Amino acid sequence: MKLSCTQANLLKGVATVSRITSPRPTLPVLANIYCGTEKGRLKLSATDLEIGVTTWIGAKIDEEGKITVPARMFYELVSNNSDETIDLAVENTTVRLKSKHFDANLKGIDASEFPLIPEVKKELTLTIPALKFKEAIDQVVFAAAADETRPVLTGILIKTDAKDMRFVATDSFRLAEKVIKLTKPGGSLQVIVPARVLQEVARLIDPSIDQVELAIAQNQIKITLGTTELISRLLEGNFPDYEQIIPTKQQTSAIVARPKLIEALRAAQVFARDSAGSVVMRLKEQDVLSVEATAQELGSNKIIVETKRKGEPIEISFNIKFLIEGLNAIGADQVELAFVDKSSPALVNPVGAGDYRYLVMPLKLDA
Repeated sequence: MKLSCTQANLLKGVATVSRITSPRPTLPVLANIYCGTEKGRLKLSATDLEIGVTTWIGAKIDEEGKITVPARMFYELVSNNSDETIDLAVENTTVRLKSKHFDANLKGIDASEFPLIPEVKKELTLTIPALKFKEAIDQVVFAAAADETRPVLTGILIKTDAKDMRFVATDSFRLAEKVIKLTKPGGSLQVIVPARVLQEVARLIDPSIDQVELAIAQNQIKITLGTTELISRLLEGNFPDYEQIIPTKQQTSAIVARPKLIEALRAAQVFARDSAGSVVMRLKEQDVLSVEATAQELGSNKIIVETKRKGEPIEISFNIKFLIEGLNAIGADQVELAFVDKSSPALVNPVGAGDYRYLVMPLKLDA
């Protein structure tokens, strides 16, 4: 293989795929990036056997070929090269990277050892505006489970009907749902995509990418954005019937300025972090929300936030981290807090927008 390409394009391509490589791989080649010529371009791929990512960059191809190179070292060599153009040449399993001021030789592994990234035969395809897709991921992904006790909860449910696409994530303690209106009528779809895959997609979306294409086939999904595609297995299992736990009536509601509530919670966090993250919210007076935290051996604080309350007074406790993460995901200036009672899930919704819901379970209040 012999080719030349710009440093900027090569760096972007290597950065795109290198995050998928395994730091402690079961096979040495899984720590490598596949580099191969294809249809007048340079193809870069990486996989951890669960996720595969491929991108193509423009290059001047002098000789066809393919090789795999260590991802970390490849990235460092390219990122620390300030020359405009880099030449790549392969001899046996050694890659030479040469430019005006740099000359390096990098030992690789034969491309024949690189695992095949399967092609997804499209059974159902959907196209979504890229920035809306990114926003939806960012607004729900934090609510997915981190541990794999229940694997299905480590994913994000993507569900469509004729008009809407819903993104839902839950770790059984809180739940986030985002709805996107489809510009074109879509088919019926319900899949669970690993949260890690969608986080990578969100990271790769920039203003230059207009559309994201989802292609579904049996137990796989291919997500295409520009010249990059990710392929992943779908998670098997039944996602919780979350609609059943969303309150349909409320005894108390309060409208609060979101920045002020976040400010109050961050102040309460000084003590909440030493009391298992517990914070108490009290709506006793008509236009006052108090946010209180107590650490047994350190002290306590109380922050007052102006609000507009409807319904009965209430005293309820939450994990402060869950509240802050939910509020950070909401873009609106004001939020509505809706409560049934101190033992039932509470809703945190943006005021003036019906496309997002955040549900959080309360903690047990001390007697």
